[in-house]
Amino acid sequence: MSFRDALAAAKTAERKRSEPVEVLIGDEIVTLQFTRAAPTEWARITSRYPATNGSLIAVRYGYDIQKVVPEIAALTGVVLEDGQETTLTVEKPSKENPTPVNEWEDLFNALDGHSFGLVSDAIWELNEWGPQYRLAELKKGSPRS
Repeated sequence: MSFRDALAAAKTAERKRSEPVEVLIGDEIVTLQFTRAAPTEWARITSRYPATNGSLIAVRYGYDIQKVVPEIAALTGVVLEDGQETTLTVEKPSKENPTPVNEWEDLFNALDGHSFGLVSDAIWELNEWGPQYRLAELKKGSPRS
């Protein structure tokens, strides 16, 4: 496939989605799903949170995934209820609205550590590991490698 053909296909392709992620909020199972972030959004958000905690992932990729995940989730996530997607409300603070609603922030504050990890894994796989793995796999089969 030529560069122009690949670019045209990419422009019309749907963004990859995660598998549904089941998390606990209290004693209720809530199902979330995420879409791969636009690369410019991913770069903008990861650049705001440089690696500071010394974890292997933070050191390797250069950002703090635990701080990135809530912002990316708010941009790319939905709640799945009865086969329907529900977009959570995120309002920006302003002079007129000093206490905005942020349902993603509320959701993350209600999660347990395990559920936060499941969300982190789904978002990281979509935006880092999956594309990295796919590139490596394509290189293996490429006559250029």
